Amino acid sequence: LIKSHRNFNDGAEMSLREIAEIVFSATDSPSTAPVIDILDCSFSFIKDRAAASEMKLLFSAFTVVFQRDDALRPWVSLSSLKLLMMALQGSDEIKQLRLPFGRLKCETNKALDIANLMFSMGIFDKKLVKMSNKDEQEYYFRTHHDLMCDYGKMLYSKVTAPALLGCSVLNYVTERWNRMIVLHFISEVQSKKYMKHDPYYVDWLPLNMINAGLLEEASNMLKNEDFITEQMKAIGIVEGTLSFILFLRSFEKKFH
Repeated sequence: LIKSHRNFNDGAEMSLREIAEIVFSATDSPSTAPVIDILDCSFSFIKDRAAASEMKLLFSAFTVVFQRDDALRPWVSLSSLKLLMMALQGSDEIKQLRLPFGRLKCETNKALDIANLMFSMGIFDKKLVKMSNKDEQEYYFRTHHDLMCDYGKMLYSKVTAPALLGCSVLNYVTERWNRMIVLHFISEVQSKKYMKHDPYYVDWLPLNMINAGLLEEASNMLKNEDFITEQMKAIGIVEGTLSFILFLRSFEKKFH
């Protein structure tokens, strides 16, 4: 489950083992035990304490924001990961945790370096995909193991919303952080830094709107013929149709 073993960093601000003890206090699930060792070994060789904290937070946010019912470990484009990093920089939670989040710079090349580092650490899988609607290729990443997805969600919930209990923790974090990336993408589109043919637009924006509780906005988007056309052009008729069905089912679940 892990590609390389490193020695633990005794100088870390808050080790994953310490955080895991908090998680264990709220759950007796034995499935979390191997995940603790995996993530401890993965992150422990980062000697810069602030950078290590930022990397942990980025991974946890990745598992919360990029989740869908049809894939436990969905593939996420590099540009979507970069968007998440940029949204994190100005978030309220970063300010509350007093993390500068300055070491994970968000230029495209730097985002790829960080994603490749997490690939080397055994946290991400990686693949290169040819974009169907243009003569370009883009890297996609996903969490390396399903247990790491579960741990990332628990870790992030405990760190950002310790006063909440049970299912309300993940619900709180999911809605808050999905709203964060949606609003950031909209601001980027308005400033023309991102375009609507970006993979995030067709892969994640409707789902993030739904999970953020922005149901009117999601409804308008799913009824927009331009979005449907763009989705079919971007990922093909079959995959586009399946993805659109997923969005509709996720939307309907909010009313049941």
